[in-house]
Amino acid sequence: MCKVEVTENTIIETEDGQKLKVNDLAEFDVEKTNTPRSVKVVLAEEQAINTSISTREELKASKIVISN
Repeated sequence: MCKVEVTENTIIETEDGQKLKVNDLAEFDVEKTNTPRSVKVVLAEEQAINTSISTREELKASKIVISN
């Protein structure tokens, strides 16, 4: 796992193109909906990520797409 920073420039949408805001992400919470979803995160900068903690720090998302 790694943490990804969401900024005001991050595009958040469903795979069918519905635009979302950061606060809308709560409605997709697996613990609340009991419906796991796939999430695609596009990083703002290309980064090789592996098991090393240092490769999973300070990542920023340019786009997040949630499966329907």
